[in-house]
Amino acid sequence: MNFGYIHLPREFCFLLKSNMQTSGKGHQYLKKDFWSRPSFQGVLKHACHDMGSAVSFERVINSFGWLGLRDRLAACYLHHQQFGRFPNAPTLHDVEELLSFEKNCSISSLDGHSRSFLLAFYLKMGLFYLKRHYPNEKFSNDWDTVEICELLKHNKVKVERIDWLFLSLLHLKNNLGIEKLKSEISGTGGHNTLINSMGQEDRYNYTKTLMEYGASIGDKDVFINHEV
Repeated sequence: MNFGYIHLPREFCFLLKSNMQTSGKGHQYLKKDFWSRPSFQGVLKHACHDMGSAVSFERVINSFGWLGLRDRLAACYLHHQQFGRFPNAPTLHDVEELLSFEKNCSISSLDGHSRSFLLAFYLKMGLFYLKRHYPNEKFSNDWDTVEICELLKHNKVKVERIDWLFLSLLHLKNNLGIEKLKSEISGTGGHNTLINSMGQEDRYNYTKTLMEYGASIGDKDVFINHEV
C-alpha cells in the first residue's frame, strides 16, 4: 500500500487539488498560465489526439469538460509511467479504477475538487513504477479500501482534503484493525487518541507515509500550516 515518494506531474497535481469550477483558481490557472506551456501542450497533443491540431482551451473544455480532459491526461501520464512513453491516444481503461475509487469517496468529497482521484492516481502511478522497475516481482493491485469507504458513509460533512482523511484512516485500519478504529471513531477518541494507541514504530511509519504522499503531490502546507 505504501509506495513511498513517487515523482508526479506537479502542475497536474495542482489542478487535481484545486477548485476546478469555472470561478475556481484551478480553472483560471489552467486557462491563463498552464495551457500555453510547451510541456503541457506536448501531453495535450496525446490526450486530445482525436481533435487534431485545433486544441484551443474553449474547444477542449466544451467537448470534454474539465473531468473528461482530466481523465485523458491521467491516462497519458499512467501510460508513460507504465511503458516509458506517452501513447498516441489515451487509453481510458487505465482510469476506470481511479473513477471507481472517486465514486466510492464522493459522499464525503467536496464538489469541484479531485482529491480522491489524486490519491488513486498516486497509488496507481506507484504500482506502475514498481512493476516497471522490478518486473520479476509481484505487486498487489488490491488497495483494500472497501471498509474505509463504508466508514466514510457515516461522515456527514464534505471534506476538501478527502485524500488525507482516507490515507490516514487506511493506515490506522491496517495498524489497529477495523473494529478498534470503528470503536474509537464512534466514541470520543479523536485523531491524537488514535495515533497514541499505536506503537512507536507504527507511529513513525504513519508519519512517514503521510510525508511521502505530501511530497509526491506537492502538499507542504499540511505540515506547516496549523489551520489546515
